[in-house]
Amino acid sequence: MKRILIPVLILAVAVSAFPQNKKGNLLIGTSIGSAGLSFGSSESGSSSSTNRSESESSGYSFGIGPTIGYFFTDKFVAGAYLGVGFNSNRSSNTQTESDYESKSNSHSVYLSLGPFVRYYLGAPNAKRMPYIHAYISTSLYPSYGGHYETNSGYEYDYGYESYSYWGGGVQLGYEHFVNSAIGLQYYVGYSFSRYSYEYKYEYPDRDDQLSEYKSTSNGLTVGVGIQIHLDWLNRNR
Repeated sequence: MKRILIPVLILAVAVSAFPQNKKGNLLIGTSIGSAGLSFGSSESGSSSSTNRSESESSGYSFGIGPTIGYFFTDKFVAGAYLGVGFNSNRSSNTQTESDYESKSNSHSVYLSLGPFVRYYLGAPNAKRMPYIHAYISTSLYPSYGGHYETNSGYEYDYGYESYSYWGGGVQLGYEHFVNSAIGLQYYVGYSFSRYSYEYKYEYPDRDDQLSEYKSTSNGLTVGVGIQIHLDWLNRNR
């Protein structure tokens, strides 16, 4: 990430003599990056048996979402974004009164893309500018798969056979300009999504199986990012 941000900051400083928000400018930015680690454990059982099931899980993820937009007026920007991310998860399960054990591991690479619009509030060249941001998106999974196995020899591979997603959201943000080219942004927002997919199970000793899933979700989002404002018209005259 540092190798990406340092050249971008140098470029921004080089053009910092130009005003930040003006018709014809380009807006280039990215979320600073999302990353996460997860760990979990669970235990289950019933009152009719002393046998209990115990499980452990761990995982990590990271992603980045660059954007590029064009100022159609001094306050209104429209453009597109592309997000790239990776997830990896592992889990294991044991039972206290038997030698049963199972393990599962999965990984995925996903892409998200879509258009966005943004409207800045206040004076075009103010050092601090709130804004309203809206977007819609779709996602693709060029790679998703995993493997499940038990110590008794039962195993299968699994992954997406097909995947369909669309979503969107609205954000209320605040951009603070470090200089006339670099802006640090902070935002809160609301997002929603709808998706459906077919899960394929591949067994070594019998026919494959397909299962279909559908889901909707919505919630609050928070984030930070960096924006670079390039005076495209003046630089290319």
